Amino acid sequence: MRNMMTGLLACGLMLGLTTISSAADPGSKVQTPKGFRMSKLRGCDVKNVQGEKLGTVDDFVINADTGTINYMAFGTGGVLGLGEKLFAVPFDQVKMTFDGSNIFFVVNVSKDKIKNSKGFDKDAWPDNAPAGFAGPIERSAATPKPGTRQ
Repeated sequence: MRNMMTGLLACGLMLGLTTISSAADPGSKVQTPKGFRMSKLRGCDVKNVQGEKLGTVDDFVINADTGTINYMAFGTGGVLGLGEKLFAVPFDQVKMTFDGSNIFFVVNVSKDKIKNSKGFDKDAWPDNAPAGFAGPIERSAATPKPGTRQ
């Protein structure tokens, strides 16, 4: 038991020193956290693959049975929530991006489609996002630059 505890302590120290040394080395890759508090993500910008702002994150809907996120809801238009249109995008068609100073989300939907779509009523949230609203997105691709197509 004592040998196992000593081994675990040694592994922990090695991992800690590796993290410290890579943080001190400016040439090493900076790792970003994979976990984010949902409360910190509300209000983040939502952009399309061309880099145009579509709206802001309103909320996320989870599946209580599976523990996964069903969709991200974002709002566009309106003033102080009045006249705002809400849209649901399946979470597997959303890419969370960090540009060095801000977190934002990228979806494969044109501004024209947003403008010409009804969205959903803020008093009648769907259980799931409608199929086919957003196109597929490469979640592992680099951050899209304004004016470029993915």
